[in-house]
Amino acid sequence: MEIACDVQLTDANSITSIDLSQFPSLQSFTCPSFSFPNVSFFKCENHSSIQSIQIGQSSLCGKEGKFTVANCPALNEVVIGSKSCVMFTSFRLESVCV
Repeated sequence: MEIACDVQLTDANSITSIDLSQFPSLQSFTCPSFSFPNVSFFKCENHSSIQSIQIGQSSLCGKEGKFTVANCPALNEVVIGSKSCVMFTSFRLESVCV
């Protein structure tokens, strides 16, 4: 299962958190550039299937927040574009193989 967010189809400005832990079959998450400016919380914890997390440039960048990826044994790629997550005050990668 893959989630590739299409900002034209969703109201990205109203989303304030992204929790990938809610999707246990998810293998890949792709966030396009210049999206989700009001997200202040990104989390992927205890996820056995996720293999790739990709965040485009200038995304998740409008609010102070926290980025957490922990206990994801299949994860082999985390890509965060330039100027993304720049306001986040906490960035945690724990028990992952990237």
